[in-house]
Amino acid sequence: MSPAVKSKASLDLTDALVLVSCVSQKLSEPAPARLLYQSEWFTKVRSLVETQKADWLILSALYGVLAPDTRIAPYEKTLNSAGVVERRAWAEMSGDSRLRV
Repeated sequence: MSPAVKSKASLDLTDALVLVSCVSQKLSEPAPARLLYQSEWFTKVRSLVETQKADWLILSALYGVLAPDTRIAPYEKTLNSAGVVERRAWAEMSGDSRLRV
């Protein structure tokens, strides 16, 4: 068994809270956050955390921290090119009462 496969098989997410970043590939209509994001990477991570029955949250560039079943509309926003001020504003918004969990 390859090291990559072995490490995936032995990954134990018991008692973990997994934070998963949003991705640019999304459905074109509103959906639960866990289904809205469509990249290969996101679907693999979603499958892993759900198979392991781990607690997880999604970090959305627009909506902040989301529970996976929170229904949201698609959007075009990224923090990849955001400056320090915008990232700090996102962090503050994500930690305040608008937290959607």
